Amino acid sequence: MTRLDVADLRAPVDAGVLASLRADTRLQWREPLERPDLERIEAWLATRPRAAIRLYGSAAAQAGVLAQWPEFGRLEIAAWAIDAMIAPIGVRALAVDGVPADLRRLASVFPALETLAIVARGAVVDAGAIATAQTLKRVSIAAGKITHAQSLTDMPELVALEIRDATVDDADAVLQTNAVALRLSKIADVRWLDALAERSRLRTLALADLLHLQSLAPIARLRALDCLELTGLWQFGVGDAEFIIGMPSLRFLRIDIGGHRKNVEIYKRSNTLLPPAFELATF
Repeated sequence: MTRLDVADLRAPVDAGVLASLRADTRLQWREPLERPDLERIEAWLATRPRAAIRLYGSAAAQAGVLAQWPEFGRLEIAAWAIDAMIAPIGVRALAVDGVPADLRRLASVFPALETLAIVARGAVVDAGAIATAQTLKRVSIAAGKITHAQSLTDMPELVALEIRDATVDDADAVLQTNAVALRLSKIADVRWLDALAERSRLRTLALADLLHLQSLAPIARLRALDCLELTGLWQFGVGDAEFIIGMPSLRFLRIDIGGHRKNVEIYKRSNTLLPPAFELATF
């Protein structure tokens, strides 16, 4: 996630302090605020559409007031608070701690949603329910059990997908989405990459700690690939990744395949730069 300036608010909220904050600051508060404070925050947001809001602790119960506020950039909130929301909220990026009881409601509660990040904390994440939010362009799912992964291939607007520390019921489906950026980390279900063969649009690929992965060879067929990260893949050697040197479209490379000397050898022979940070907001 992109780092933002953070302002931890407590009552009373000073309008002068708000005015001094950067336009992309994340405002957060733990205890519920009174109406005058909420009105000051609403006025501040009206001219700062890139700002973020995080409600945590008992303040999450105030999530309903956000429906009356102007559209803003990002909301971070506990899953249980989303379950209680009824009116639509104009937010483009949503980070959820836990999994809402009914993921299908996201499409109606957040009609402008483009980015969704879920830290599932071991719970089941129904990808079929996520896919009903047709405005989604970027999806990140962590620490959960993903079911109906095939539904991710039915998201025409999806441009970036990240799955980490999770189990997936259909690993091939994850490799076959429309996304132009894909990051997979610590997923035991990923053993083969053959399903990448038809991914002519894929430009960014990051694979990390896929301990059961058997081969890197299918990556060589990704002719549009611009940025590649292979980290924590110590089961491979220089010979397994030698194809990288012959990929003409590749401009950025980060590689860790088992030893410093192995990595240096590939860096020496490839004309690439280190890639920028692989973050959901910059997919």
